[in-house]
Amino acid sequence: MKKRLILALAAVLMAGGILSIQAVVNKNKANDYKVVEAHRTYVANFKDKKMLVGASNNVFTGKVVQQIGTKKLGAIPETQFTVQVLENIKGVLPTIVTVNQQGGIHKNSLILLDGDPLLIPGETYLFATRYLAEENWHTVVPNYGDIRMNGNTVLELLTEFRNAYANEVVPEEFINR
Repeated sequence: MKKRLILALAAVLMAGGILSIQAVVNKNKANDYKVVEAHRTYVANFKDKKMLVGASNNVFTGKVVQQIGTKKLGAIPETQFTVQVLENIKGVLPTIVTVNQQGGIHKNSLILLDGDPLLIPGETYLFATRYLAEENWHTVVPNYGDIRMNGNTVLELLTEFRNAYANEVVPEEFINR
């Protein structure tokens, strides 16, 4: 049954040309989930922080309080977290927001988009997000929009993103969106 679900999901995603799925042989020993990786083609080079910030509605630091849900809007699950906003770099936010991360648990599988691990409650991240009004949540850009902040790199990371915001480049695909 699991193989059929994964194959059906892969066929649907690959037909759309946006995502592809690859089963990873390892099991996550802590949770005993089979890890499945979904991959997507990005519309811009989000390794470029100016491009990432330009495509984002909000860029901020925040502490993950707790996981509050999982929902499937498309082919893969999406996981929601309550996040306490610590500092806004781009945009204006309330002190508590819902951050959505593409990927999550479906049946006995942990589906990760581009290998991006799920957010960890209690940890602080720098987030680059797009706001989805229909769900009232902020979706992170996988692998580039949820950077875990630790000790020595915090000031450097904040400086990089403040500079990126001052020099942001809005990808053509995001103009008038």
